[in-house]
Amino acid sequence: MSVSFGLKASTPKRRAAVPLAAFTAVEDDENEAVLSEVEKQAESDRLQSEGNVAADAEKYSSALQAWDKALRLTPARAVLHEQKAQVFLQLDRYWDAVQCATEAAALESGWADAFLTLGRAQLGLGEPELALKSMETVLQLKPDLQEAQNEIAEVRVLVLQRNQQPGGFARQI
Repeated sequence: MSVSFGLKASTPKRRAAVPLAAFTAVEDDENEAVLSEVEKQAESDRLQSEGNVAADAEKYSSALQAWDKALRLTPARAVLHEQKAQVFLQLDRYWDAVQCATEAAALESGWADAFLTLGRAQLGLGEPELALKSMETVLQLKPDLQEAQNEIAEVRVLVLQRNQQPGGFARQI
């Protein structure tokens, strides 16, 4: 048995006037997927706004719930992770704040606010050296950000004080 993949003489065939159903179904599925993504984004925006209103009213639990729902729809939205980190800072839940701010900074590596929130969370967790690195990143991204300039000066003092204490992390053994 031999198989040949050469060209064969074509015979005129009658073409269907209507596209095959298999191909139109694929197009419909693609449109539904796009529409679905648009709907997800719209609902995520609505939930973000709902969370913002709750956070402004200091209803932090409601804010976190709204933002968690939004993140289930659009998990790659750095702003939602950063907002959660800010609320966790308000609640003194520094570990949760570090996790959320780290995710925000990973998703948007050029966003200074994410690194500023990360630095604050790291400082709250008792890690001034890590906070200093995060805040230095803020100043690399936005050198004129006065808020970061003030905070980094304070963190540098903390790091120096910590290093001068017996048992400080930067002390040579």
